[in-house]
Amino acid sequence: MLQYGRRERERERERERERERNVEMSKIEEYLIYLFTPPSIFLVDHAWTYRVSDCRPQLEQIPGLLERMAALMDVQPEERTKEEIIEDILQQMWK
Repeated sequence: MLQYGRRERERERERERERERNVEMSKIEEYLIYLFTPPSIFLVDHAWTYRVSDCRPQLEQIPGLLERMAALMDVQPEERTKEEIIEDILQQMWK
């Protein structure tokens, strides 16, 4: 029972750190956009909402997601296994 509570607290701390990182990145991106292009208008296409721990399973299970993300990230699927394509997509996401 104690171990379960400890794991749950660790998971909650990790979720909180992830939320903080997302807020910080958002602030930085907002500032950079304003700093370099104040009169511009941006259209953002939100392609996929995910948790880092769910990326691989979602790419494997959600119909059409793998193909769409491969196209968006210019990952060539020809003559490659699904696992190789997923690995390339995950690598591209963190560049």
